[in-house]
Amino acid sequence: MKFQKLILALALGIFANSAIGDDTDIYVNNSNSAGAPYLMFMMDYRQDLSGPYCQDGRQNNCKDILNTDDGLPLLQALDAMVNGVPGDGDGDGIGDSAAAAASDGDANFDGLRDSAADMDDFEAKKIEALVAVTRAVFEKFDGINVGMMIPNDNGGGTVLRGYQEFQAGDANGAKAGLVDLLLQFPLPRQGNDYHESQPKEMHMEWYQYINGGTVLQGKDTSRNFDGTNTPAPDSSIITGNRYNSPFAANPSDFECTKFYQVYATSGNEGGTDNHLNSEIEAAFNASATSNFESMMDYMTNNDVLTLASGDQKLKSWIIQVGDSAAKADDWAQAAGTSNQYMEVSKGADLVDVQATLEAAFIEALSVSTTFVAASVPVNVFNRIQTLDNFYIALFEAQTNERWYGNIKKFKLKDTSLPTDGIFDEIVDVNSNAAFNTNDGRVKYEALSFWTDASALPTADPDKSEVDGRDGRTVNRGGVGQNIPQFNTSNVSLTNTNGSRQLFIEPSSGSTFDVFNAANTLSADTQRAILNLGASDPISASTLLSTIETVAWARGRDVDDEDNDNDVDESRSWLLGDAIHSRPLALNYGATSGYSESNPNIRLFMGTNDGFFHIFENTDTNGAESGKEIFAFIPRESLPILKQIRDNNGSNRHPYGVDGEPVAFVNDTDNDGTIESGEEVYVYVGMRRGGNSYYALDVSNPNATPSLKWKITQGGDFSELGMTFSTPVVTKVRYESTARDVLIFGGGFDTQNDTPVKLSENPSSALQGAAIYIVDARTGALIWKVTGGSGGNSQTHLYHPKMLHSIPSQVAALDSDQNGITDRLYVGDLSGLVWRIDLPEGNTASHRLTWQASVLADLDDNSEAEDRRMFHAPDVVQSKDDQGSYDGILIATGDRANPLETADENFMFFIKDRNTVSGSPDTSIPFEDDNIVDVTACVTGAESGCGLLNLQNGWKISLSSSGEKGLASPLVAAGKVFFTSYEPSNGSSCEPAEGSGQLYVVNLKDGTAAYSTLGRPIDIGPGIPPAVTAIGNDTLIIPSAGIVKLEQDVPSNDKTKLIEAGGKPMHIIYWRETGIDDL
Repeated sequence: MKFQKLILALALGIFANSAIGDDTDIYVNNSNSAGAPYLMFMMDYRQDLSGPYCQDGRQNNCKDILNTDDGLPLLQALDAMVNGVPGDGDGDGIGDSAAAAASDGDANFDGLRDSAADMDDFEAKKIEALVAVTRAVFEKFDGINVGMMIPNDNGGGTVLRGYQEFQAGDANGAKAGLVDLLLQFPLPRQGNDYHESQPKEMHMEWYQYINGGTVLQGKDTSRNFDGTNTPAPDSSIITGNRYNSPFAANPSDFECTKFYQVYATSGNEGGTDNHLNSEIEAAFNASATSNFESMMDYMTNNDVLTLASGDQKLKSWIIQVGDSAAKADDWAQAAGTSNQYMEVSKGADLVDVQATLEAAFIEALSVSTTFVAASVPVNVFNRIQTLDNFYIALFEAQTNERWYGNIKKFKLKDTSLPTDGIFDEIVDVNSNAAFNTNDGRVKYEALSFWTDASALPTADPDKSEVDGRDGRTVNRGGVGQNIPQFNTSNVSLTNTNGSRQLFIEPSSGSTFDVFNAANTLSADTQRAILNLGASDPISASTLLSTIETVAWARGRDVDDEDNDNDVDESRSWLLGDAIHSRPLALNYGATSGYSESNPNIRLFMGTNDGFFHIFENTDTNGAESGKEIFAFIPRESLPILKQIRDNNGSNRHPYGVDGEPVAFVNDTDNDGTIESGEEVYVYVGMRRGGNSYYALDVSNPNATPSLKWKITQGGDFSELGMTFSTPVVTKVRYESTARDVLIFGGGFDTQNDTPVKLSENPSSALQGAAIYIVDARTGALIWKVTGGSGGNSQTHLYHPKMLHSIPSQVAALDSDQNGITDRLYVGDLSGLVWRIDLPEGNTASHRLTWQASVLADLDDNSEAEDRRMFHAPDVVQSKDDQGSYDGILIATGDRANPLETADENFMFFIKDRNTVSGSPDTSIPFEDDNIVDVTACVTGAESGCGLLNLQNGWKISLSSSGEKGLASPLVAAGKVFFTSYEPSNGSSCEPAEGSGQLYVVNLKDGTAAYSTLGRPIDIGPGIPPAVTAIGNDTLIIPSAGIVKLEQDVPSNDKTKLIEAGGKPMHIIYWRETGIDDL
């Protein structure tokens, strides 16, 4: 089996307080904030530090191994450290003049020689390499408290520098002071100059320091350096024989404090590292005394700050200094940050150390600021791949109504040697890895494909941005940079050439109305934009306010948000966020001006500023584009414009076009190119943005789209709720021909926002209690099933039990594999699983034979349980000893209330043995209590597991508190892959994101498919995506790099498993080359 790794991006965000339940609740800020984090830099003082890092005239020549784009800054720092500052004739560490510096290779007069060619050959030792990399890292970060410790020559450890805050511009000198401290170290020679590694004792000393305890060995430093104690311990943190804890004055302020350390070590644990075992056992536990990895494990997973309430744990990064791994790997694994230590032995290693140190500082800062600051880290919510293109939809959460969004493009690359045609890395324009392997997010230094580096604003060092790179920042580069007239001085108010082509849903007909900021706006449009009543008067001031709001929506800075007295220029960012929508990539093939090698690919996506957009992938010359070529706003989205413009925090986050778009494509000659007479229609719902579906005719990619049809609540669709259900594009047969149709659930009712169980038999059906089949071309109702009673007709079937909302996508089954859907399965929000039979027929009255039945009631009928189904089941045709069956796998879980913990949810496998469409069981054949619970049968060897009767199927309890299934399962190669979400424990110091779990079980009996890993497998924080198929034999497995499934996969299993690294808090979407192209 061949495996490859791809990277997911970390999704974190702050959400404004919501008055309703929503899956964004997991990101709501908790009450307490952590404040500035605390990071201790610990370094063993060993002879390894004196060893050569690079040498002249050797294979590891300093200038050769570091003369790369990433390594040059470190080479420059080392050169200045060893060869001296350019032009520094008097030895004061500063160039004497610009001319003197220029003659010594420093044309910029910045204290660094410009290139390797300007440098003399030199040799650098490992201590100097560490100083260079730490100096480079220190310069980039503010708002973090940093200290330093080393082990003593005579046992224990000492705090050379207590915690001091890194301030902007190094106002307090903390950064320079720490670098100077490092430079004061005399290089340890052979013999007795080096210190024995004593990690347990050194960390015990650190524990005493932070808790204000007795100084144990922290002053035993008289012979630390060449027989002296210079540099000496930090006397400011000691009074008498006790430490002055930085947390003692107001312990309640530090309940959420975060501790980090970077430990540069030889990886050896000295034989004398046991003098403080009694103190360690008293502070931690007995096992912590046995070895340092046990002590590290304790500090990683338990409270270390006894002064304050709550649990303050230590997170650590290990740097190996020297050629022997020794114990470094064990320590890194115990620290939980990596199963690999970092080495300092050659050029590439030093670059990697810098990247990892920066990631450590970033994580330390992000943990304390992500949930309190106005500007927060990027949430990477979803992505799609078409050909080798890789599109990422990004959003940045804010505390007010206006959230930024973007799409960025990267590419997939086969980096294996020799190449095997399988992509294994995501790269940027420069073919560099686009994602950081430490945190799973886009690298700060990445440059995405559509981005014009020369047009980017000056990088903000407080956000770790890099000049000339868009990186992970949402409002840099991407399609947002390519919206017409973005970042220009005079934004047009109309759809003139070169301006944004913005439209509004037509008041009648199919032609979109232009969305111009002009006095031609109708009274109804003005009322909608200002959220006025139908009878409210329209005045000159009303018109002016409306025109200003439309101008703002088009991109003008009408409110002078940057206070530069220019109201005609572009706003600082124009594109809104997409939370549940995702970019749909459509490949039109070799249309006019395009070719097979440069196909015409367009991206379609809705955003929560109210618009539905179309973006261009490349132009006809093959140049990267990303240009917005069209956008329209539904009339029901107009009221949110003023809320977003005002941005005063008085409203919850608004929703616009937040549904997932899907496409109907009719390439009649199957040549891969959409030509005249062929059809492409795109359909999109509103999700929480409204109660409508829109169909756009986008058959000609070079023409302005038209509105094909619109479905909204009322008339034939009176039961329609919020349009949560992503339509399924398929075919059904009645009368004489197969019909192209859309099938979707009735949607969502806000009554379901409450986590309180609704009545199983409400007096009237909730909104969304329906299933619809509509004509793909006209939107006309073909058939629906709803609750209530009445006379059934060709287009309407009543079922008395269909009383609860169906927000899920339906699962369509073509049971005889002839290209016609003849059965549907879907769950509702009361725990019922519905079977819809659509037998094929040719007569005019054939739809009267279509039926709806309840296949299963998965609620246990107790008042305590409230099992809801928001996601489509997977359906598999199989057989067992009892015969053939259609297997339905479906998970329960309340996506609208992900933090609730009252309900016990399950993954259910139901064996429907009525495999002929048109012959459903008229009773309810399956209930919760007649489906066997196999939760305890992890391996199948447990007592009684081999005797279970699984003729009806099985169920597995999602047994952790509040655990729920929030994604569709996937069956592949006889295994069931599914994910679940487990809420956090409610700590006031942690985001409520909770954690994701992965289950891989055997279809036949629910036992763990990878037995040594068991079930479930922890895959990192947040709501995880579903497992996703690529082609016929490859799966994307969400993982945070915690689990290595390939270690446990049987050799005869041919299914490829691609583990997606990073923090999987958002859905991955893929399109497979040659399969999903038009």
